[in-house]
Amino acid sequence: MKILLTILLIGFTWNVYADDVCLTGSWYSPERDGEGINIEVDVGEKDTIVSGFFYTYVSNSPNWYVFEGVIDNLTMYTGFKLSESPFKAVVREVGVAKITYVTDNLMIYSYNLNVGPDGKPCISQCSGEYIYTRLTQPIACEAE
Repeated sequence: MKILLTILLIGFTWNVYADDVCLTGSWYSPERDGEGINIEVDVGEKDTIVSGFFYTYVSNSPNWYVFEGVIDNLTMYTGFKLSESPFKAVVREVGVAKITYVTDNLMIYSYNLNVGPDGKPCISQCSGEYIYTRLTQPIACEAE
């Protein structure tokens, strides 16, 4: 499952501080097998752009979330299936998240969902805070 997480790269973008380029990579928790987060940071001339996704289990069901925004105020999104035939789906804002960079090999991802995986108001497992360890090799970090 951890290998699958590193292969699947999807996401959106947001501005972060230049020294957060160190966040680029895949992160996981040994205590939470099959869950994790992937972040890609690209420092541009004017803006620092980050793409990311978060994969977890809610009520024992796998769930993918993409996020965008500033590093301490991210908007989380996920997709919902509306019907089978003809197939219809929608991407919906479901909550907020925050990433706290601790060291080159440790970060914290915390989130609050207002919509559950079924598209209805969230009533269980609506928030969490996970400490993640780096899965991929760290990149050289340079603050501008």
